[in-house]
Amino acid sequence: MYGQEFIAYRDSVENGYNFWLSVPENYDSLEVDVPVIIFLHGKSLCGHDLYQVNRYGTMDAIKRGRQIPALVIAPQNPGGHGWKPERVDNVLEWVMARYNGDRNRVYVLGMSLGGYGTIDYVGTYPDKVAAAIGLCGGTTLRDYDGLRQLPLWIVHGTADNKVSINCSKKIVEKMQELGDTPLLRYDWMQGYNHSDLARFFYMPETYDWLFSHRADVRMVTEPFALTSDLMNNAYRGWNNHNDVHVSDPPRRDHHPVRHRRHVHQLDSLVLPAADTLQLLPEDLRIVMFGDGCWACVDSTGLLSITDSSFVTRVLNGDGTWVALVPREEQPEPIPEESPVEAVQPAEVEPEKESEPEPVAPEKEFHTVQQGDTLYSLARRYGTTVKALCRLNNIKEDSVIKIGQKLRVK
Repeated sequence: MYGQEFIAYRDSVENGYNFWLSVPENYDSLEVDVPVIIFLHGKSLCGHDLYQVNRYGTMDAIKRGRQIPALVIAPQNPGGHGWKPERVDNVLEWVMARYNGDRNRVYVLGMSLGGYGTIDYVGTYPDKVAAAIGLCGGTTLRDYDGLRQLPLWIVHGTADNKVSINCSKKIVEKMQELGDTPLLRYDWMQGYNHSDLARFFYMPETYDWLFSHRADVRMVTEPFALTSDLMNNAYRGWNNHNDVHVSDPPRRDHHPVRHRRHVHQLDSLVLPAADTLQLLPEDLRIVMFGDGCWACVDSTGLLSITDSSFVTRVLNGDGTWVALVPREEQPEPIPEESPVEAVQPAEVEPEKESEPEPVAPEKEFHTVQQGDTLYSLARRYGTTVKALCRLNNIKEDSVIKIGQKLRVK
């Protein structure tokens, strides 16, 4: 019924942002999950008028006719402070729980204040992003190790008089100090000022470069050549009256939880029993529907729906889905039939030895060394950043210091 659609969400995400969601044309009939793009705007678009976000950037490019086959998330920063990675992530997770987005193809790009937000977000959640482009920005990060985990392209103009090019050069230098940076690309564009780099949002080459990456295959594609002809032609030959349906507020027949594709009911599907959190297979994840039910989903689509009382808790840490399943909910094994034997006189059974008291798992600590990050420690000890933060009562953006003792188990 609808082609390209812009849907406005206000006060929908706790500790998030108001945002636009661009849903690609024919979204409901697509046979595969679609890429997800997060566009972070600059300071001039901050405020509480959500329509300001469409003045320039990826959303404006779509309005002008640029075909971008992806879910585009365009949050609005209310102003007064920079982009908060955890708030951006809350918006992403809200969308991913309701739309058919591909977790292996999540991309971030932004300029100026949005360039800062891009670097801060991907450095905090590198495992969630397939590739990113930071334009004429900088970073507030103190730990640069996460930035080396994903394809990152940093671009800055030498004539920028609003955000010094040194802000981008510092990121590159700090990353290189930590070791090799095979996934990093950067360009210092001679003679270009601050606003000139907005042209990146309108060039199809920008999105082609992003879409050439996947989070499950960590390799970088060489950026396209930034020629003067390419930059000068970024805005030319466009239809300024592209037919985009704006839903503000979301239309009445709009249901955030989309119907999942390839529905195959498997009533016999049983999650593994566990008394503690247990990793699920890599190709199996759990999403929550608005009616309080959980759905087990793999790469082919919906497998099974079960009442939320069956799965008592689901967490997402570093992109891995885990589930806590009550053991008593699992079916009892059926004993094999045994042949009838002659009745023997009853014997006095020896007294059973009392079972030993369960021993609580020993706590394990790690002393922070040079180059350690929450992300690297989580991988080393087979846990998640969220779990480490919970054990040590710290936040995900906390700075860890050399010599600091962290509980890892």
